[in-house]
Amino acid sequence: FCYDKSLILSLGDEVQILALYGENKGFQQIASPVLVKTISQGNDVTTKSGTKVEKTAAEIYETLTAAGMTEAKVYDTYGAQYLAISGYVVLNGGYTYLATSADGTGCVSLYANKGLKASDYVGCEVVVYGFARGCSIGSAYLTIQVQSIQAAETDANKAAVELGKVSFEKEYE
Repeated sequence: FCYDKSLILSLGDEVQILALYGENKGFQQIASPVLVKTISQGNDVTTKSGTKVEKTAAEIYETLTAAGMTEAKVYDTYGAQYLAISGYVVLNGGYTYLATSADGTGCVSLYANKGLKASDYVGCEVVVYGFARGCSIGSAYLTIQVQSIQAAETDANKAAVELGKVSFEKEYE
C-alpha cells in the first residue's frame, strides 16, 4: 500500500519505484515515493493464498474482537490477501465503513482512491473488493484499500433503485 494519492495506478500494474519502507499499525506500506515507472498493466494478481478471501463484515468484526487478538495476528490473517467483504455501507463521522447491518456500527473502514465513492452506496448491501492496509484492535475496525465495489443482488437494493434513492449504473473500479 502507498498513501500517496497522487499516484494513479490500478490493480495488476507492475511498477518500479524509489521509496521508503513504512508501516500503518503493523501493516506494510510504501512511504514517500519519489519515482514511479509503469512497466506493464493488467497483470494477474497473485496473493499469498493465490485466491480472494470471501468474508462478511460480521466475520471481520468477530476476528477483531476475539480474545487475545493483536494487530500482528490480524496482519497474519488478512495481510497480502485479496478480500471480498460483504456488508452494508454506513457513514460515521465523515468516514465510510462496512457494517453488519444498514444501521450498525462500521467494522471495515473503506479507503478508496479518487473516483471511487463508497458513499454512493450508503444504506445498501455491497461486496467490497480490495486489500487490508491497517487495523485498530481498540476501535475494532480493519481498513481496506478498495479496488472495486459491487452492489449485492438483494430485494432491498432493487427497491432503493426503483424509489430513486440510489443508482448503481456507475461501475467503480
